[in-house]
Amino acid sequence: MKKHVSPYCAPTRASLLTGRDFRRAGVWHTYGGRNWLYENETILADIFKYNGYAIGHFGKWHLGDNYSFAPHFRGFDTSCLNRIRKVSKMDHHPVTGISEIIKVSRKDTAMHLAGPQQNLLAPRRMVEELYDVVNDPHQIRNLAADSAYQEVLEDFRNTLRYEIIKNADTGFAPEPELIRLSGNSNPFEFARESGQYPLSQILEVCDLMLVPDAEPADLIKYMEHPEGLVRYWAVITAREVGPDAPEVRKRLERLLKDEIPAVQVEAAKLLIELGDTQAGPVIARHMLADEPSLVLFASRAFQEISGSLDSKPEDAVRAYENLKRERASGKIKFYQLYSYWALTYVFGEEG
Repeated sequence: MKKHVSPYCAPTRASLLTGRDFRRAGVWHTYGGRNWLYENETILADIFKYNGYAIGHFGKWHLGDNYSFAPHFRGFDTSCLNRIRKVSKMDHHPVTGISEIIKVSRKDTAMHLAGPQQNLLAPRRMVEELYDVVNDPHQIRNLAADSAYQEVLEDFRNTLRYEIIKNADTGFAPEPELIRLSGNSNPFEFARESGQYPLSQILEVCDLMLVPDAEPADLIKYMEHPEGLVRYWAVITAREVGPDAPEVRKRLERLLKDEIPAVQVEAAKLLIELGDTQAGPVIARHMLADEPSLVLFASRAFQEISGSLDSKPEDAVRAYENLKRERASGKIKFYQLYSYWALTYVFGEEG
């Protein structure tokens, strides 16, 4: 069985159970109905049951818990679901930030590890990594810059690019934009069939991060690209390719008024990291959006840069107060809950 994996747990589990691309199986995220495995999918349980096995499911499912989606409706004779949301008694909010587990681990890493071992829990990963998993099973020595391995590295790069394009990997689209572009369709059909997913151009701009002597001019053409997703990745790439260059910074300021909210948010984040705290309200404004996924996207961005701001924008305070009221009402769910968790880190409260 060929497996297609995702950075998220539910899509990967859907591929493992069906042997199909997770988007074809109807699972492309972890909440908001995007983790419900299509009812007409044939899964491993069906195959084993057909061949006379007694089938049980124990542990995490996360592919739909209600009628016709839960394990006991999908061919399993016995099912015991794990619904635990937290790890031990240590704060661990999924998606919404650095947990106490990671903070403690990083502190221990700094105290007890040295050299390349410290990269295991570094705040930022290296741009590119290549390991000899036979002779270096713990993946300590990064060979990406080793001249002896450049042919292997280039082969892996080409293979990865081929697979990304062949499978129309939707992971390059921020969720608010993916939802908007998919419209009444779904991410799979949008990426594969609409002709509106500029994946090759996105990979072109991302590849600039691998060019040691990339010039700002190489990046600017992508910052002015007609496709919003390309502009989005141009901003992310700018972190590695001279964000301090005056011409790059000028484009970042223009992108604060981009037609795509995700581009605005990323441009504001980078400008704030460069010391322009006046960009904070751009992010906060989207925390009051009608689209829940955009609220979460902006809230996560605000969580990341809030420590660099002199004060909290009024819209950010309003957004948090709105989420607190929803939390108190007991009706908060999905995106709102994750947004609330993100902002509790900013405002110093826990619910």
